[in-house]
Amino acid sequence: MPNQDRYWVYFDEAWKKVIERFFPQILQFFVPKLYYDVDFKKNITFLDKEMEQLSIRSMKGAKYVDKLAKVYLKNGKEQWILVHIEVQGYPEKEFSLRMFRYFYRIFDKHGRRVVSMAIMTGSEKGTDEGRYELEAYGTRIKFQYPVFRVMDYDRVDLENNPNPIAIVVLASQEK
Repeated sequence: MPNQDRYWVYFDEAWKKVIERFFPQILQFFVPKLYYDVDFKKNITFLDKEMEQLSIRSMKGAKYVDKLAKVYLKNGKEQWILVHIEVQGYPEKEFSLRMFRYFYRIFDKHGRRVVSMAIMTGSEKGTDEGRYELEAYGTRIKFQYPVFRVMDYDRVDLENNPNPIAIVVLASQEK
């Protein structure tokens, strides 16, 4: 098991570096509508310390990569949104609950729009559908976020895609 733990630490660090170095390409590959709205002439700020604080208060359960980035939009207003990316390597029963908790903690702290997304790197299909719902006596919340499973991407399409993230996704399929 220690060798497997070391693998995940290495994998975690590799994804963190990819997200930081190729953030525009990550958005272009996974969320093209957001990519076209972001003003990349302005600085992208990664809020790692804030994400760590949010994670510390999280429940039990291993986490892998989670990144929080502040980006500005091209709409001309002094408006910014936060992009939360979670990279998950294995099925986790309460993953959607954790995603929801991160979402509301980020929103509560900043009062800004939040874009959440999950990149699933494991070979197992898992049960995560990108949705968390809670209802009690007429009160209801429904939280949805996109889930991208690297194993679902076609290898030929990835090989022909000029976006460097396509190569990262292809390499992630090689576990």
